[in-house]
Amino acid sequence: MTSNQPTRTQRFVGYRVGDTYCLSPTITLSAIAESPDKLVQLPGSKAWLMGVARMGKELVPYINLPHFLSLPGSDSKDAPNGSPVLIMKDASGIGSIGLKVDELVGFIPTALISDDGDSNYAVPVGLGSCLCGTVQAKGRTWALIDLMNILNDPKLQKIDLS
Repeated sequence: MTSNQPTRTQRFVGYRVGDTYCLSPTITLSAIAESPDKLVQLPGSKAWLMGVARMGKELVPYINLPHFLSLPGSDSKDAPNGSPVLIMKDASGIGSIGLKVDELVGFIPTALISDDGDSNYAVPVGLGSCLCGTVQAKGRTWALIDLMNILNDPKLQKIDLS
């Protein structure tokens, strides 16, 4: 892996958004959970904002990540109960945001990750702003995703929950 990619001591979470298998460093995550049973809908919100729910003492907005990124097959605002959610601290550090993904694949040790020799791997346009490259692990090509770039997206920064 090149010098701008993670070191061998980091761990990654593998997940799928749309048809794309993605890896992100676990250091960016606060938790991995299931979608809450009851989400409070916010009138007038964007279709990708599934709603908000309490997590402990915190009010957490839940984002349908495939829908937010306009990936194919992500036409539904609603997530079935039990859908995996990656919980992250928001970019301002004030609270958390839940990013609903289509599938949680599991954790992949850094030692199993190698450079991807396939420079022709096609990643959907929606993932372009957060793509750091592609890697190989467990017999599959993965998109290496920087979730902080998603949290820094101006569309997410305009969510007002007050």
